[in-house]
Amino acid sequence: VKAIYKRGARDFLGISYVPDIKSVNILLHDQKVIICGIPKVATTSFIKEFVYKKNYGSNVELHSESLVNLLNRKPKLRAYYKIAFVRNPWARVLSLYNSKICNPNPHFVKSFFIKYKGLYYGMPFSDFVHWLCETEEGSDSIADRHWLSQYHFITKNGDLLVDHVAKFESMSDELGELAKVIGCEKISLGNYSLKTSMANNPYTHAYDDHLTCLVALRYSDDIALFNYKF
Repeated sequence: VKAIYKRGARDFLGISYVPDIKSVNILLHDQKVIICGIPKVATTSFIKEFVYKKNYGSNVELHSESLVNLLNRKPKLRAYYKIAFVRNPWARVLSLYNSKICNPNPHFVKSFFIKYKGLYYGMPFSDFVHWLCETEEGSDSIADRHWLSQYHFITKNGDLLVDHVAKFESMSDELGELAKVIGCEKISLGNYSLKTSMANNPYTHAYDDHLTCLVALRYSDDIALFNYKF
């Protein structure tokens, strides 16, 4: 219903969508740490282990809002150690495609297909990349948080809001460092998003040279800021 209302307001009243920079912020109060979860970067696994299972402390909160709003609303949190995980944009796009276009949660994700023109269930990957990279519907100006450029979640006016940017590709080493920060021996994350993989093939198998260049242009800021390459 919300998706239909928003689409109607956009089509008939000219009320455009705004970028969705809502992140999943896990607050570990005893350790004074904030894990800023960027969509499609293992956020489900972090929530399961840290919030639902409370494997790394019981004094934990989950706030689903933009990090900048959270810090403005609760200034004391600015003193917390803040970490965010980012992901190779080409891999993130493929993960997005697998989970949201090919295997959508029927309770809420199908609203994507109502809200955004040209987006449809099971569309070929190449068509999805063209939609994401070459149309206004896929642009950051009106993006859903699942395909919004990652830098929007953890920067303000070009300045980083977090103390450390960790890479998904170095997850094991990064979790080891995070374990030292929060004072535990080891952090283990389960894979709670198995449907995002395609027969365990590397993301590179899904791209040709043209699609690779399209994503490079679409997410050029992420690639430059976080030092990624195909």
